[in-house]
Amino acid sequence: MRFKLETLVDITETNARKEDDPVAYKQHQNYLTIMQTLSLRTNIVLVSTNIESVNVTGKFDKSFKGKQKVWTIIFDLDRPDAAQLSDFQSDLHFVPFIHNLEETVKFKRSAFQLQENDEINTIISSI
Repeated sequence: MRFKLETLVDITETNARKEDDPVAYKQHQNYLTIMQTLSLRTNIVLVSTNIESVNVTGKFDKSFKGKQKVWTIIFDLDRPDAAQLSDFQSDLHFVPFIHNLEETVKFKRSAFQLQENDEINTIISSI
């Protein structure tokens, strides 16, 4: 089964270490947070990553409009029945992240939010 994660949070994989550039280090920490959280139930197989500016009006929370940076990760599972879409959504919801990096939006909370009635900044879907 293949999944697609899209987020407005800067999860750039920089491989930076603590003594490197502070922004690059924080970006990589966000990336590791995503990867470790997605891997709680099963091993994931990374297919691709991408960063692009796209029109997000109507896609995320209604407060996010126009052209914004979106980070995308496409991944497979090592075993097709190892996890469901809802598992990833509940595992990642409200996990904290480091903000004020290269994002083009401002967040009310520094947490990945995937559920209605919150400021949705991350979407996971089956593809």
